[in-house]
Amino acid sequence: LNCIVLTRPGNLVDSRMFVDVGCLSYVMASLSSFCEGVRQYGYCCLSRLWKHLESSKFIEKPQVMLLMEVLRNSVSTSNQRLPHLNTAFVSRVAELALHPEHHLYLVINHFMLYKPSLDLKDIPLFMTLLHSSSPQVCVVNAA
Repeated sequence: LNCIVLTRPGNLVDSRMFVDVGCLSYVMASLSSFCEGVRQYGYCCLSRLWKHLESSKFIEKPQVMLLMEVLRNSVSTSNQRLPHLNTAFVSRVAELALHPEHHLYLVINHFMLYKPSLDLKDIPLFMTLLHSSSPQVCVVNAA
């Protein structure tokens, strides 16, 4: 509920901080809720945040907006309930969007640029990460 109040039109929102403290991840995770009202709040908050992002200025803004656009393109019906796996993925990507030093940043950025939407019946990046010989991905596979 606080996220929807924060993103109300007319409120001054530090969009980068909204992402950095995990609010965007929290809102994205709400899209997999079984409760229709929770999903409505989530979609409303994302819509409002998009408007705030359009007028904000921070270095990672293109990555955050790309992630939100990919998510928006993945939704086919109003108030659609998304699979938990997909919302967990986009929530984690939202956290990584502000950290270009992260070892998966380039892999995820390439994935987001390559596909305009998520296949909601697929595990995002699973095969790519499983079969990759890239040094950045080997760190994850070894863990």
